[in-house]
Amino acid sequence: MIDINFGFLVSQIVHFAMLFAWVILGFRALKYLYHAKLTEGIRLLWVAIVLFVPLFGALAVLIVRPTEQRTELS
Repeated sequence: MIDINFGFLVSQIVHFAMLFAWVILGFRALKYLYHAKLTEGIRLLWVAIVLFVPLFGALAVLIVRPTEQRTELS
């Protein structure tokens, strides 16, 4: 009879779901950053955050929705 460790199975499913979410959210965040009106330096910083901070970097972009803000001095 096959011995199945359900704890291990659940942890593998959770890890796969997190990887899937990271890939999907990462692509959405990078697509948003591609179309956002940002300076190249700011865009590069956000892309680095998305790529090097798994899942939370993409979530940060999608929550914050960075845009270029212009302040006018009078």
